Amino acid sequence: MKRLINLLLTILIGLFYACSPDQKETPKTYLSGKYFPANDSVTIYLRLSSEEIDYGYPIYLDSTMTNDSGEFSMNLAISKPMEISLSSAYESRIIFIEPGDSIYLESDNDYRSPLIGASGKGSEKLLLLDRIDTLLGLLQMREYDSVNVHDQYLKRIQEYKEIVKTAKSSYTPAFNQYLETSLLQDHEYFVTNFHRYMQMFDVHLPFDTALSDRLKAEMLNLSKTEIGHADFKRSIYNSVLRKAHHDTLSTQEQLKIFHDEVVKLGLSDSTTNHYLARGYLRYLSKGEVAAIEPYLFDYQKTYPDSRYTATLNEEYNAWKTIAKGEFAPNFTATYADSTSFQLSDFLGKVIYIDVWATWCKPCLEEVEPAEKIHQHFQDEDELVFVNVSVDGRRKIWEDYLLEHPVEDVINVNDPGNFKSQIAKSYKIDGIPRYIIIDKEGKIFSIDAQRPSSGDKLIDQLNDALALKVGKL
Repeated sequence: MKRLINLLLTILIGLFYACSPDQKETPKTYLSGKYFPANDSVTIYLRLSSEEIDYGYPIYLDSTMTNDSGEFSMNLAISKPMEISLSSAYESRIIFIEPGDSIYLESDNDYRSPLIGASGKGSEKLLLLDRIDTLLGLLQMREYDSVNVHDQYLKRIQEYKEIVKTAKSSYTPAFNQYLETSLLQDHEYFVTNFHRYMQMFDVHLPFDTALSDRLKAEMLNLSKTEIGHADFKRSIYNSVLRKAHHDTLSTQEQLKIFHDEVVKLGLSDSTTNHYLARGYLRYLSKGEVAAIEPYLFDYQKTYPDSRYTATLNEEYNAWKTIAKGEFAPNFTATYADSTSFQLSDFLGKVIYIDVWATWCKPCLEEVEPAEKIHQHFQDEDELVFVNVSVDGRRKIWEDYLLEHPVEDVINVNDPGNFKSQIAKSYKIDGIPRYIIIDKEGKIFSIDAQRPSSGDKLIDQLNDALALKVGKL
């Protein structure tokens, strides 16, 4: 009898909690849309970009295919408000979505332009984000004459603040916090970077150091709140990285500063985990794998269940094969006369490799500084300069060489851009990229100084030339 009573009580308690108003079912969330024009079916990805440590390692929430008319539809399983990235071959767009939203959007396939339209529950958030996205955009502000920029900035930041203030009565606390974070992030980014951006166009604007420092301090204070905002988190991470990055410091010294500064922020475990993983992934790409080994060991011990462990292990093993002191992977390419080039043909010499393309503006900006480096070492027979173009269209590369002939440099083409042989062998996902190979055919630097660094590159090449060749 006692067992029967206990069983009945258990059932009654279960029914009570099942029927309790607090036990609400998570509302269904929908996202659909259409791209104009649509020439083919493409895959649409939803990414949790605020948690990603690198664009090349996406965290997918969902995916679907558009039909031939560019239409797509998704039923999302989300339990809390979040920023997501809608990514496809058409565009990449940031969206803030909450459980229960049913959003329909239309886009012209260009991430730089606003949505054509949006409707349904939650769509007003997308339209509002589109509106504020252009207020402090560097491209938009560049259109104004330098004497009018400051007045426009004051006008636009005030408009931004009014939008955020007015939104408080119309939206959820989660979205209001997201808007306030966006305002602070965009304001700090504009104040800190716009004057640098305009310098590229020979326009010199004053820099408000005091305001920049104040906004940075406000961001650091806000960072103690758990906020899923990709650009905001990237700014905090970059501010820490800048404290650690000094050319006079070794990689070990930089790593220690970076680790200590992240911990000093006093953030949540999940955010600290994210920043450390992001930084360690970056330092792995420097090729000095031995320097980061103890930090990776400590990381895995501190965060045994981290979602980033597999990525860090994969990258560690990959970079270890092309770390400093490892034999450089051989690769082939072709000269302008179509004859074959092999890296191994220059064994016994120090090789400075410049990976570039005619479409890469930063690469072309290094041409003039590179000529000065070549002249400095013109009498050095044990040093070879190899320019490897990854241009996919060989004719464009050949025409460029005819218009810009360079002496004492080996020019070869390895087509395919970031799918070229050298890009795959040396894990190149951005150019220009510079590599130094020593006389034994081993990697001296997988991420060498660029020509515009001047004396820093000269010192690095002299160190490589002075390296004694070991005896077999």
